[in-house]
Formats: sequence, structure tokens, C-alpha cells
Amino acid sequence: DLQCSELHGTGTALGDPIEVGALRLVFGNSTGLVLGALKSRLGHTEGAAGVLGVLKVTLVLTEASVSPNLHLQEANPKIDLEGFAVAMPSGVVSIRPRQIDNTLDSGVSAFGLSGTNARVVLQ
Repeated sequence: DLQCSELHGTGTALGDPIEVGALRLVFGNSTGLVLGALKSRLGHTEGAAGVLGVLKVTLVLTEASVSPNLHLQEANPKIDLEGFAVAMPSGVVSIRPRQIDNTLDSGVSAFGLSGTNARVVLQ
């Protein structure tokens, strides 16, 4: 039950559809999930990508807003978004806490060069 998720977001034809597809399998019935990608601002930072994603999400949760994905004109056509209510912001998007417990939650994905995959949820 996340409000947003920071994607590894490499911008590749293979990786991005797999990453978003996995989120869709888990959160397919969610509404308004906001997908961010820090790489649109900083480029691929190699081993620091996951740590920077955690830092960005810490700021997102503190400010209750997600910064835009720079240079995003349209979603990769290989990403199946039909029926998946997500936002890929082109401007700042405010996020609202869950009504049940007044918390904000965000996920962070990171994939290492060695094949290591990590997913963390911050609240």
C-alpha cells in the first residue's frame, strides 16, 4: 500500500518494462501510485544508485511530494500501463498519507552490476 516508488529506471527497453511489470503484479489494484526515477536528474551513478534512491525517498516522505522525472515526454511503449493507475510526474506531485494510519510509504528499487536486486520500503 505505497503512495510512490523510486524506480531503478535505467531507461532501457528491457529493464524498465520488467521493473514496472513487477510493480503492476503487486500493486495492480492501487490507485495513484507515483513512479519516480532519480536517474533522470543525475544519470546512472553506478554503485551509488540505490543509496541515492533511498536519500531521494527520504526527502519525498519528508516533503510529501515527488519531483518530476526530467525529460520524460512519453512512457516507454514496451511498458504495459493499461489499467495500471500510475503517475510518472512531469511536475511536482503531492502525495497524501494513508487515511487509516496517516503514514506515507515509498519503495526503492536498486539493481547492482553483479546481479544483486534490492527492494526496500520506507515509511
